[in-house]
Amino acid sequence: MSTLRNTDLSFFARSVAAVAGVAAASWPALASNPRSYNLAAPTDALFDKLESGAERAVMLVVGDSVSFREDSYLGYLQERFWGEFGVGDCGYRGASNAFGSPQSFHDTRPLGGSWRENAGDIPSRARISGPREVDAFFRPTDIGPLIPDGIYTQLEDGAEFFINGFGPTANLYLYCLPGAGEAQIELNGELLETVIETDAAEPALLVHEVDTGALPGEPYSLSVFATPATGPVVFAGAEMRSGTPGLTIQRITRGGSGPDANLKSINPTATAHLQTLAPDLIWIMLDPDQRFGELYMQDMTALLDHYADVFPGVPTVLVSHHPFIPDIELQSDQLLQLARERGMGYIDLNETWADYDAMNDAGLMNGVVHLSPEGGQWFGAYLYGALLDARACPADWDASGTLDVADVIALLGSFDAGEPAADLDGNSALDVFDVIEYLGRFSEGCD
Repeated sequence: MSTLRNTDLSFFARSVAAVAGVAAASWPALASNPRSYNLAAPTDALFDKLESGAERAVMLVVGDSVSFREDSYLGYLQERFWGEFGVGDCGYRGASNAFGSPQSFHDTRPLGGSWRENAGDIPSRARISGPREVDAFFRPTDIGPLIPDGIYTQLEDGAEFFINGFGPTANLYLYCLPGAGEAQIELNGELLETVIETDAAEPALLVHEVDTGALPGEPYSLSVFATPATGPVVFAGAEMRSGTPGLTIQRITRGGSGPDANLKSINPTATAHLQTLAPDLIWIMLDPDQRFGELYMQDMTALLDHYADVFPGVPTVLVSHHPFIPDIELQSDQLLQLARERGMGYIDLNETWADYDAMNDAGLMNGVVHLSPEGGQWFGAYLYGALLDARACPADWDASGTLDVADVIALLGSFDAGEPAADLDGNSALDVFDVIEYLGRFSEGCD
């Protein structure tokens, strides 16, 4: 991208300063890490759908256990959206019995929407992604990398997986494999006639839609089981759909997961699985997984390249973790760098609290890494506030909560650095028209 000459930058800086009514001598220095960066543009499509009151807006969350656990921030963030824009779909979840307690922490959610553990014989637990154990159950043949989040349950000889869901539709995600067996479904205690054949010469995704007969928000009970005396059935997860407008959060999350673990699931079946989730926004909050520094940047770069291929044109927001270990500061810096290089959104949680002890003393932590319900509420509210602030005031370039000349300096800094986010008119070039566009936004102020 091209940049303006220094003389041009000085001219536009003085012009915007005049609009702001602030002398150049009083311009403050910029903080190195803003609270957030470039959130308005990536979230526009999501908010446009939500504010229409008539559309389903989808956020795909790629994360680890901090995004997986029911008492963590994500449920409370969803609750905030649902309280403002109406109760949408619960979205896709991997078929793990870990963290599968009922969603009792969240007042606005309908009853149901939880997993219950496999009632049959559970095969041995094993590892699928490096040194950490993830919540998948399978025989020694490991198929985890075929699935985007590596999570599934292998059902054999009558073993069942129970779902307490809600809404008119349940999309069941099964994987067809050589030698696999037949799956059947029981809905509200009655066996459905459909028999699902999962034997196939090559691995393939099969999404089976079930008409539950429930109204939007009305609960149902469903179980997927393997027909006795057939081969194993690989059940990856399900998506509950109500058909009502509002936010849907699709979760590709698992415990102890960094970007390196997700890179193991780059293959045609996993890609087909991801594409069915059809996001308007990709939200990535991944543990560094003890791979800080060059390796983390390398892994995140490769993962972002992959998602750009799978979801062309879909915007992304990168979110750092809360400061439960000192290395989160480096993670936050690296994510901001990637956001600036790629025109993505960014939210910094590292500077929300001084350290783990401060969060723990405030009752926000449940162990070394995970949030308590109080912590989930606090961070859910914080993240929702950051998104709403960006929506209400896209000209607040430094995310300070105040529209002033510091935003002019921040915008011109992004412009001079060649950051894609400064391409405000969307013509894929940085030129004088982007600065003129910003002048207009600045003059309009905030909602």
